[in-house]
Amino acid sequence: MNAAVGDWSINPIISWHSGFPLTISGADNSGTGAPESRPNCSGPITYPKTVSDQGIQWFSPASFSDAAPGTFGNCPAQGPVIGPGYVDADISVQKNFPITEAMRVQFRADFLNTFNHPNFAAPNFSCCGGTFGVSSVTQDARQLQFDLKLYF
Repeated sequence: MNAAVGDWSINPIISWHSGFPLTISGADNSGTGAPESRPNCSGPITYPKTVSDQGIQWFSPASFSDAAPGTFGNCPAQGPVIGPGYVDADISVQKNFPITEAMRVQFRADFLNTFNHPNFAAPNFSCCGGTFGVSSVTQDARQLQFDLKLYF
């Protein structure tokens, strides 16, 4: 009975965090040569999360506009938009088969991104063009790997 159901271990790793604040950058309408100028924030930020052939529209670009020529934008330098969060569960299942007191064989199966949850990358935060607010990249899908080790 112990040979069939003994010496098993299950090892989960769960990662979960909310999104990070994103800095929205715009065209240099101030004329100062600033590398990352800010646009104007003109309303509350909404997160429609609609899907298109370009990706997922993470936030609505309707709340932003380019600053007027000769002016700086009024959007805060950090965090008017919150990026996508991250949720991941990795599970490892192991079974040890003792051979002698000093030797054993271990079978291991690892399931990375076990539930195949999509984790989107930060959306395009360069105001105010075509894919502004669109996230078109996700992290890797579920991966499986199997190991067989001899410990001696």
